[in-house]
Amino acid sequence: MHKVSRRLATWIEAHTHDRHDQDTMIAIYTFGIEVILSFAITLMSVLLVSMITKQFECTGAFLFSFVLLRLFCDGYHAKKYWQCLVITNILHGIVLLFANQSSPVINQSILEVCIIIVSIIIINLTPVKSAQKKITGEQSKRLRALTSVILAIIIMNTCLMYPVGSKRLGIATLISLTEVLILMIYPKLLNKPNNI
Repeated sequence: MHKVSRRLATWIEAHTHDRHDQDTMIAIYTFGIEVILSFAITLMSVLLVSMITKQFECTGAFLFSFVLLRLFCDGYHAKKYWQCLVITNILHGIVLLFANQSSPVINQSILEVCIIIVSIIIINLTPVKSAQKKITGEQSKRLRALTSVILAIIIMNTCLMYPVGSKRLGIATLISLTEVLILMIYPKLLNKPNNI
């Protein structure tokens, strides 16, 4: 993927009029293209699994809860793109497996309370700070506010979907939120045990 991204970045740089620092611009373009390609491949693999298993509802809950929150919450990220692809698909598979296996045994009220509790913990831990990523107080407030809005939408969606018989959506959402929380806590466990 790096070779394809580098070639595309070199072509873009060759066809732009601004020639300040060609090597730096190629490196920036390469990184951006790699991230876009990695995200596209990961998204396509999740959607392919969704099509094969016909689990569109649970996949939608996973994508909305997991992917969208990870943009603002941060936390653990794989070092290589292929690792991200594998981890994301494993987490998606866990959502699909347990959302279908657990439906008859989980009470809707308990499900909603668990989603609210996990959401409150996520809000309190957002954003995940690290030595590599410095976040100002203002940025932290903004990220926490965005996370709160997304979680409010997720909670409302889960509560509204229950009357139409979609407890699986709530279970998929709870599992996805729990996965986000685990990926937020994991770097804290690696760095400093007293951060939690």
